[in-house]
Amino acid sequence: SQFRQVPRDAAMDDAHALVPQGGETCSHANGLCSKTYTRHGVFGVTLWVDTCCNQAEVLEVMCQDLSALEVAAPASAWQRILASPVAVWVNETFTYRGAEGEAVEGRGSCLHVSPEWLRGHGNMPEKANSVEIYCWEHYKTWDLGGG
Repeated sequence: SQFRQVPRDAAMDDAHALVPQGGETCSHANGLCSKTYTRHGVFGVTLWVDTCCNQAEVLEVMCQDLSALEVAAPASAWQRILASPVAVWVNETFTYRGAEGEAVEGRGSCLHVSPEWLRGHGNMPEKANSVEIYCWEHYKTWDLGGG
């Protein structure tokens, strides 16, 4: 495989393997930025990764983070996550329209719930019910532990 396999606990089954999705892509432009995403599967979660990102790096980090989440979350919660249609959208950077039509450089990440809000702000309504990482560098480097 072109991707490094993360060491797995013997209890994990093959459904948790890193699964490239055959290069399926989708594109979006909003007048402020233009994106093409490549689809991947990691630990049962769909990832749409900006083609400007280092794909191997994103997959390695997300594999580690989703593995940690699977271990930390109660089994019933993890199963609900996997049963939902949620996806994670990863951007090198992302600019969207603010409330007054101004350009807003996305920071951090968020959960999108409203296709109408997404459409109104120049984003893809298909991202509703998904997590979006606006800036990959922020995701990799922000210390969420307060240390």
